[in-house]
Amino acid sequence: MEASGLAAAGGDAVAVEASAPGGRAVFLLRAGGGGRPEYTLEVVLRGAGADLPLMSEVKYTGAGGGEQVLLVPMARGPLGPVAGLVRLPGFTAGSAAGWTAAAPAPVTRGATWDAAVVAASVRAALNEATRDAWRQVREFVGEELQAVIDGELR
Repeated sequence: MEASGLAAAGGDAVAVEASAPGGRAVFLLRAGGGGRPEYTLEVVLRGAGADLPLMSEVKYTGAGGGEQVLLVPMARGPLGPVAGLVRLPGFTAGSAAGWTAAAPAPVTRGATWDAAVVAASVRAALNEATRDAWRQVREFVGEELQAVIDGELR
């Protein structure tokens, strides 16, 4: 992933913009305004023709020092590009130097992830397009993870 720092005026500021190898996916790490900013991450896929849904895994050090893992699903919405938007709970300015993200990959039938990571990831979804991507991911996983996704989407 190639990263560069950016500055923006007003509202949310893009703290880091990074591209996956080949430039097919762009990761936009944003800091919301205020005394204690809230960080968000948007993953945008460039180009069409991908098997959907897609999933990217993000890792960072949380405020308490422990590793945080979030899954960011992406699916085609009614408008705009294939993208996912999530809140990064516990992310701090100091975390920006060491966060990593995997390039989005197609979700395959029978995919498995840790149930706690899935629950936290569904809760982190910030918009309806990302929640809809979770509904699509649900069709590829077993009953246990389906129940986790359903519970968090309510």
